[in-house]
Amino acid sequence: MPLPIPRDPELLRGRTALVTGGAGGLGHASASRLLALGAGVLLADINAEAGEQAAAALRARHAGAEVGFQRVDLSDLASVRELAAACERRWPRLDLLLNNAGIYPPAQRMQTSEGWELSLAISLIGPQALTLQLLPLLERGGSSRVVTITSLVQSQGRIDFDDPFLKRVYRPIDAYRQSKLAALAFAVELQRRLAAAGSSVSSLAAHPGVCRTQLGANRRRQASDSWLQGFKADFFAYTQRRFGQEPEQAADSVVVALCGQGLPPAALVGPGGWLQMAGAPVLLPPNPLALDASFGARLWTLAQDCSGCRWP
Repeated sequence: MPLPIPRDPELLRGRTALVTGGAGGLGHASASRLLALGAGVLLADINAEAGEQAAAALRARHAGAEVGFQRVDLSDLASVRELAAACERRWPRLDLLLNNAGIYPPAQRMQTSEGWELSLAISLIGPQALTLQLLPLLERGGSSRVVTITSLVQSQGRIDFDDPFLKRVYRPIDAYRQSKLAALAFAVELQRRLAAAGSSVSSLAAHPGVCRTQLGANRRRQASDSWLQGFKADFFAYTQRRFGQEPEQAADSVVVALCGQGLPPAALVGPGGWLQMAGAPVLLPPNPLALDASFGARLWTLAQDCSGCRWP
């Protein structure tokens, strides 16, 4: 059954929201929807120029709204700390955190200076560090929510804990599936820990279906691609064009997860149409691995050992 989409322009009046990956695509569309519901929004993105332009565009569209921008590189823990500090300077509390930033892994494996595979760093390690550093602000918000963006490919994801950073064998699609499963499992494990601590903060996940964004821009066909890599790149682009939703439509699921009523803890919200590519928001079944407590604990330990950010 489709979930009701919040539209009351006073629903989030006086509330605050941080949106990572907010310079364009799904993050920008979600931020615009939050502003339309009355929230003050801080965009965060690795692209400073695009982020400032996005913030200016939102100010023009939503007259009188509070919109700011802070650069962040979620694969860089120092940058994550700077973003958390900026939020603390800006607001006495945080009501909504949207962990939206992500990448489609490039054809050739990339890693951070610490040796972490880039997409897993951006989808798991950075968000875990950011969320834990913002937890005191979220607690002050009362019934705050953390929503982490995953993907329909989370259902095909697997993680080899003997090689989580894919140093032995690297395939972009496997890295993408792994990172999106990790994002979902993080959301579930976070909710498990929040509930055990008696926190008023809740954690959910959302996926946008197939969304026409620049996420896969680094996987357009390249001269160095094998025929199989080229075929996959072309197929990805075709799927986005043919079956994808515009970011404004895809943001429906995100807005429901952020401020919909009556959602169960650790819910996964996404489009209910054919193959979950598009459609009205519904509750979706997650990859069973994401619900496994031992899997979640192991993934959490991996992230905290990398970030140094531990559960309070």
